[in-house]
Amino acid sequence: MIGDWVPDMGLLASKLKLLLILSATTALVVVGVLNLRDRLRQKPIPYDGISWVDTADGVKAQSVSEDSPLVLALRPGDYVRGFLYHGKYELVKQAENVSLYLDRVKVGGDARYTVYHSDPALQNILRISEPVYDVDFKVTSAPKHIGRDLYLALIGLVYLIIGLFVLFKQKRAALTYHFFAWFLASFAAYFLNATTEFTRLDKTVDFLDFAATAMLAPLFLHFCIRFSTNRKLFRGIRGMSLLLYAPAFILIVLKALWHYHPRTFGRGALIAVGDALEISELTQYSLFFVAGGVLLLRSFIRAKSPALKQQLKWIVWGLSLSGLPFVVLYFIPYVSNMEVTPLMESLAYGPLILIPLSFGYSIIRFRLMDVDVIVRQSFVHVMATIAVGAIYMAVLLGVGDLVKFIWATADLNSWTTRAVVVGGMLLVAMLFAPIKNRLQFYADRWFYGERYTLRMGLQDFGRTLSQTTALPHLLDSLVRRLGDMLSISKIVVLIEDPSAPSGFRITRAAGLEGDVYLPEGLRRLLRVHSIGRGYVAIDDLDVDSRNSSSGDDGPDDNPIADSTPQSSREIYYYFPCIVRDKMVAVIGLGRTGSGALLSSEDVDLVRTLSGYVAVAIDNSLLYRSEMEKADELARLKEFSENIIESVSVGILVVDMSAEITTWNTALEQIFGISREQAVGRLIGDVVSFDLIETIQSAMGTGGWDAREVRQIYKYSALTDDGRPRVLNLVIAPFEAARGVVTGTLIVIENVTERAQLEQQLLEREKLSSIGLLAAGVAHEVNTPLAGISSYAQMLLQQVSDRDPNHLLLEKIHMQTVRASGIVNNLLNFSRMGDAQFREVDINRVLDDTLQLLEPQLRSSDIQIRRINGEDLPLAWANASKLQQVFMNLILNARDAMPVGGTLSIHTGALDGSLVLDFKDSGMGIAPENIARIYDPFFTTKEVGRGTGLGLALSYGIIQEHGGRIFVESKPGEGAHFTIKLPTAMSRQMQVASD
Repeated sequence: MIGDWVPDMGLLASKLKLLLILSATTALVVVGVLNLRDRLRQKPIPYDGISWVDTADGVKAQSVSEDSPLVLALRPGDYVRGFLYHGKYELVKQAENVSLYLDRVKVGGDARYTVYHSDPALQNILRISEPVYDVDFKVTSAPKHIGRDLYLALIGLVYLIIGLFVLFKQKRAALTYHFFAWFLASFAAYFLNATTEFTRLDKTVDFLDFAATAMLAPLFLHFCIRFSTNRKLFRGIRGMSLLLYAPAFILIVLKALWHYHPRTFGRGALIAVGDALEISELTQYSLFFVAGGVLLLRSFIRAKSPALKQQLKWIVWGLSLSGLPFVVLYFIPYVSNMEVTPLMESLAYGPLILIPLSFGYSIIRFRLMDVDVIVRQSFVHVMATIAVGAIYMAVLLGVGDLVKFIWATADLNSWTTRAVVVGGMLLVAMLFAPIKNRLQFYADRWFYGERYTLRMGLQDFGRTLSQTTALPHLLDSLVRRLGDMLSISKIVVLIEDPSAPSGFRITRAAGLEGDVYLPEGLRRLLRVHSIGRGYVAIDDLDVDSRNSSSGDDGPDDNPIADSTPQSSREIYYYFPCIVRDKMVAVIGLGRTGSGALLSSEDVDLVRTLSGYVAVAIDNSLLYRSEMEKADELARLKEFSENIIESVSVGILVVDMSAEITTWNTALEQIFGISREQAVGRLIGDVVSFDLIETIQSAMGTGGWDAREVRQIYKYSALTDDGRPRVLNLVIAPFEAARGVVTGTLIVIENVTERAQLEQQLLEREKLSSIGLLAAGVAHEVNTPLAGISSYAQMLLQQVSDRDPNHLLLEKIHMQTVRASGIVNNLLNFSRMGDAQFREVDINRVLDDTLQLLEPQLRSSDIQIRRINGEDLPLAWANASKLQQVFMNLILNARDAMPVGGTLSIHTGALDGSLVLDFKDSGMGIAPENIARIYDPFFTTKEVGRGTGLGLALSYGIIQEHGGRIFVESKPGEGAHFTIKLPTAMSRQMQVASD
């Protein structure tokens, strides 16, 4: 929300500072461009080649240049008294009158000076106190020095570009602004130079040039003090900055007064003050420059960091090669009023460009260790040139007479002469490369010593790596070879690991004393910073992490040394190993044994090797991946075969040519044929023709390309030894990859025992029906039989033994007794025997019951959903009676779902009891019938479909087991029966307590 936004004042201040600096830089560049334009367009300036100064005796010639038109008529020390203009003599009172006179005469005009010659010898000869004579000459134009001005402007641009580069690259470092101020002042000092026309722009340019040069000296010295170890020397001195900049401020104030309030110094002293300011400024610059160079040299000597030492080496060399010629060839002659010739000026100004270049080269930190490489290569080129020259001179001396004869008699324009010249040039060109290469060979061999052979065998080693697939051996060889080749002891190899926060894991490390920290997102950092170089230094990672943080650097940070590695950092270089645009590994290298960094040759060698390493590691990883996949496939195959061998059903796979490809152990038990005898043979040679005909009839095709799943139930077959088997078969298409049918899968289940159990169930159902019938008949017949027997006994008591009816009554009584016995036998048949209780697994009893009822449930299109509780305690029960209860409940559920449905059976334990739930999706029970469902002979089924004794019998059995049975039902929502039975443990505890 806008109301919650709080500006970051530090960030705003930093941006405002940067904006002001860039604005001032832009304004300074605009002024410099306008000034350079004016200098290039400046008209010729009248020039007499003499430097005139005001003295008490008049206007005196301080120096006479060699290009002056009066070089033969005047010499230093002569005075000009007047000049002729339009036929009239005018007296010269000040030096500026000469310039005005020349401006009026213009370039090419005729001028005349009245000169006083101060030579005492001439005065004695002529016996004149003041020998005065007229000198006529042509006014020439002053040299413009366009080449020098453009060269100085180029140096200024180099300063500006390097300063802007550092400013934008490391603007968070506090010393960066100091560094940029120094380079911006250098730009102004080198780029700006006022013309002699002295317009308003020239006056501004002259002041800015003076101010920049004055500030340049303290800025440079202050930078050298703050740089690296020199800060400690002046930490205790208060007001050091004020003392350093005070002379510059004083000179700038005096220059401003000289420009804008010249009356402050008086008209006669104005030129002298101006000259004094120029000399003072140049003196300050030279002294501060030498002091700064001494401090940098001290830092170079005391530096412990290899990177800092190499940076300072470039800076010290740059300052030495540029500063010494300037001081010797320009500063000392200028201060001593000696003439500075054009050659001296060129030699003094030429090396000045080395100052910004050396600083820029060291700041970029690119190829810092190449000083030795450059010296070695330069030495080789010089020696090769000398050798070729020596050979050429030897050839000339050896055939000198012949050459002289040819040259004297030959036509210089003939093709023969030209051919000789071209041939000599080609000879020199052809000799140079072989000689240089041979000298380079000897120089490298001397420089690298024993490591030269290792470095030259790099490509062979790379090819050897590319052919290695064993990753551990590859990494060991790589670490050992790199250490020997580069004299490096600290090496680490990182392998890609997507699960690691950095994206890599350390697989090999040598010479490390501590752990290597891998920052998060290392892959991104390496890709960003290695573009164009092929490697990343630890400095780049540190600078990136600092730039991504919110805090500023410390006040002592500087653009050169702020990222110098500390001694605790063991790995300095990271070389990405990339193959097919994929970074598979990273080679990490420390410094050499002497603590130095790698040269560009070393870096190029490792970059070349990293390509071979990337291919080798990628091949090793691919090989390992393929081996892991092969092992996984082998494990999966073994796992699949174990599953096939472990299942209790037979698995038979037949390909399109009717050949058996799979034959598991279950099939061996079913058919009595081993796997070795079956696999690879035609199915017709292994199983009976009748079975094949039945299978193909079910598939509807004459081949073995099943298209859909088919089932065959209770197929009767005979084994080889004549034993009967009842089989269930499932026929399905055998699909390979991408759904291509390659054969037929046949699942064969041996249900012989189940069929026998089903037959026993049918017999039991018959007997149960008979028992129920007998019980019903017995209950109905017992009552009249009891009456008949009673009446017969009463009649027997009323008649005598001799009564003819007595015999009939006895027969009636005997028949009633006989009928009663028959009824009792029927009752005994219908009743179950004495219950024998033991520990029973409820889930096992339920499984057996469902197995017995499977045929009836299958024909009713009813799905059974089982949820068996795990680790259930055992029940103290009679398994057969519980089986009868379960059977009654399941059959009632089946009858309640005539069009099919779902029966959910759940077993579990709750509060020390076993709980069984039977929930169907049938028609449900009417509320008025729920109270009567346990009554004998109560049924809602059609006549002949039930006796009404099933739930009554079940209720009695549950009561006999000490359990309880509940029912919940609504019409149309099915019925839910719940049975609770005591566990064997609770029953034993109850018996023990009793």
